[in-house]
Amino acid sequence: MTLRPGGLALVLLAVAASAGAQEDPLDGRPIVRILVVRHDLFDTDVAPTDSWPYRWANAIHIVTTEGFVRRMLLFEEGDLYFEREAAERKESGRLLARLEKAVKAPLRTGGDGPHGQEEQP
Repeated sequence: MTLRPGGLALVLLAVAASAGAQEDPLDGRPIVRILVVRHDLFDTDVAPTDSWPYRWANAIHIVTTEGFVRRMLLFEEGDLYFEREAAERKESGRLLARLEKAVKAPLRTGGDGPHGQEEQP
């Protein structure tokens, strides 16, 4: 079975802007374009994912809109790229995903008591 990882790819293109020697050749260069490439879940052009269940899954799969993807990014065109910050953002995203699954703390809403009323998520 051929599954395209995440069904989404982001391609960052940077232009040369600085003259100094740097550890990463892209460090300090601006992000000049963000290209959002969206795919189906399964590649139905190759076996064994060319049969009807995979085509059906692709047909009912809702492809994420480009606008949604851009709103979720932690950077935008014109921002400077730094390898260290990119790695930190990637790790922060992983940690946040783990926390969202692991922590199920009660939510507080404006209630009568000093701490509000508790609501379970």
